[in-house]
Order: sequence, then structure tokens, then C-alpha cells
Amino acid sequence: MGFAFVTSCHGVYQVSGVLRYLGAEGGTLKEPQDIFIDGEDNIYIADSGNNRIVKLDKNLQFVTAFTDEGRLNNPQGVFVDDYGH
Repeated sequence: MGFAFVTSCHGVYQVSGVLRYLGAEGGTLKEPQDIFIDGEDNIYIADSGNNRIVKLDKNLQFVTAFTDEGRLNNPQGVFVDDYGH
């Protein structure tokens, strides 16, 4: 089992580590693949192993997870427009 961390250094965010298993609850990640930061410094992570996009606030706190049963399968990237879509 490995671990994934979202870290910040002077406004630069990085997802590091490899997760083999940590589950699907809250802010846990399983095989994170990509990261996107919006204009309000919210962080979106393509959580490939859990088939979802995870949203963290600028303080790295879990906000929500976006899933789409059967349609969001193994996401490899994430992008959010100026309207939050």
C-alpha cells in the first residue's frame, strides 16, 4: 500500500505517491491521475481508482466528490471552466 498526498508550496500544488487502496470515502484517493486548480484555488483531482473527481478547498479540505454511475470510468484528467462546470 502506498500513500497519496496533495501538498502546497508557495501556491504550487502537487499530487504525489501511488495508492493501491485507500477506499472511496471522503478525501481518500485511489490512483490519482491529474489535478486542476480553479480561479478560487479549489483543487480538483481525477481519482481514477474510485471513478470520480474529488474537490478540495484551498486549505486541502475535502469538499465533495463528483461521480456519474457507469459514465465516469477511470478518469485520467480534469478541467473546470470559469462557471464551475
